[in-house]
Amino acid sequence: MARRTWMPTPTQAENDRAAEGEHVIDKEHDGSPILDDSGRERPPDPKPPDPEPEPEPLPPDISSITPTSAPLPDVELIVYASNYDDSASILFDGAAQPTVHVADGVLRAAISFAGLPGVYDVEVRDGLLLSNAVPFTFEPAPEPEPER
Repeated sequence: MARRTWMPTPTQAENDRAAEGEHVIDKEHDGSPILDDSGRERPPDPKPPDPEPEPEPLPPDISSITPTSAPLPDVELIVYASNYDDSASILFDGAAQPTVHVADGVLRAAISFAGLPGVYDVEVRDGLLLSNAVPFTFEPAPEPEPER
């Protein structure tokens, strides 16, 4: 039969401190506190510092778009941006557009718009993060040439 080593039972206060993450004072085998060189009870080990929080991710940042205006209804929009990953998409007037990742910092979307002429926001969404808005102007469609 294996020999069992007697361990002291912790006090309620020690259990409470342990539940809060504090290291409990070690005790001698008879349950008495461990004393330091001066004969006083050794203070508990300090609680280790909390780990550094992860830095907040930066939202995407649009530096420019090309073109900045076009006649209705279609345009191929190139967005130059940073701080996004492969899941990012271009938003036109708040609606996600099928987005192609052309190169680092370059996104492309073919926009077919059935709205009215005017200024609309272009943004990049990466997960829950949203970029700054850059204006794009849809101009009226050119009038068709009259038939002769």
